[in-house]
Amino acid sequence: MKRYHESLLVLVVIVCLVSANPGGYDPFAGLPPDAECVPGSQFKIECNWCGCSEGGIAFCTLIGCAGLPPRPGPTCRGNAVWKDGGKICRCRNGHSVCTRN
Repeated sequence: MKRYHESLLVLVVIVCLVSANPGGYDPFAGLPPDAECVPGSQFKIECNWCGCSEGGIAFCTLIGCAGLPPRPGPTCRGNAVWKDGGKICRCRNGHSVCTRN
């Protein structure tokens, strides 16, 4: 039974990794190496909304939000893709889904 659970966990991890980057497509292809996001993306970092320039640079509101709990609701829009530290995040149904570091 333990082996079954371990196999199931491995399968779930693989499915999550594949869905985070479907088909091995690199959304940052053709952008500068220091690109932070895919042009046109809209996403939230902490309590600030961010957009993405044509050159892949994020620009965000500057609301002071340190220590405040995150507000419920969407954390991104459309097909947004961005980097958050060492993670790559994508928008799925209005919510952020990120790879692990």
